[in-house]
Amino acid sequence: MYGSNPLPVDAEAAKSACKSIQLYESPPEVPTVDLPESFELEDAKTLDGVPAFIISADCWDAPRLLKVYPFAQDHAINEADVSFRGVYDAEVNAYAYLLRHGGCAKEVVPMCFGRVALTTPQVEQILTRTSLSDAARTTLRQVSTLGALLLEHITDGQFFTMENITNDLASRALQALYEVHVSLVCHGALSCRNVLFLERKLPPLPDDPHYVLDEATSWTEIEIEREKRRIRVVWFNFGNAVWPGASSGFSALDLFQELRCGWELFYRQLLPAKRIGYAQAFES
Repeated sequence: MYGSNPLPVDAEAAKSACKSIQLYESPPEVPTVDLPESFELEDAKTLDGVPAFIISADCWDAPRLLKVYPFAQDHAINEADVSFRGVYDAEVNAYAYLLRHGGCAKEVVPMCFGRVALTTPQVEQILTRTSLSDAARTTLRQVSTLGALLLEHITDGQFFTMENITNDLASRALQALYEVHVSLVCHGALSCRNVLFLERKLPPLPDDPHYVLDEATSWTEIEIEREKRRIRVVWFNFGNAVWPGASSGFSALDLFQELRCGWELFYRQLLPAKRIGYAQAFES
């Protein structure tokens, strides 16, 4: 798909468009969960300025990602606190909608397992992690309250680059973004840093010649569905997200404009750069 953006915006109509989505139900809050009594810290890193830890436990089938947002117990006291609190509120609200309306179930975002109330011993265990930067360790020691989200840890994912982009991947990325919008969440920060794709190993098809399909199913439909699931595209980092009820306002036009920006990112920047052979990849 090349040429003009197929998602035009009428500037005059946009000025008079409704600025809020009225017909929606607020989702349940993201549930609060406890970390297992015994867990292992496998790695530490920073995601858009937020300390994050890959942790594993015997009761989990795979490692998970713990994002920790340090902010003061009372009202925000400095610029950094305002930033962490805003990012935490945005991610929690976004995942509430994504859990309620199917974004997590459709696997277009990481699964959110819940908010975590970290105990003092757990914080101390986190602070002993040797790979934690001095700045992050100091920040975590100085605050009185920590917000935390437990998310799916995406392994073997690749960022979109000029070298690996294809028409098929671009189409899948826009479809995944659309599914995020179906959950009434506007990502707010479209970038190649905030989306991954990975190829999944699917179970083999039954080779029993006597295997009987359901009457409403055909082998063609099965193959189409398997092809859809073969590549998973995941949008993440919802610290700039907008949702119904957000103080910044939210409208259906916001979703449409973001989808338009997504088309520009993949079809106007990455794919043409690959065809022409530019050395610079649009990764920021």
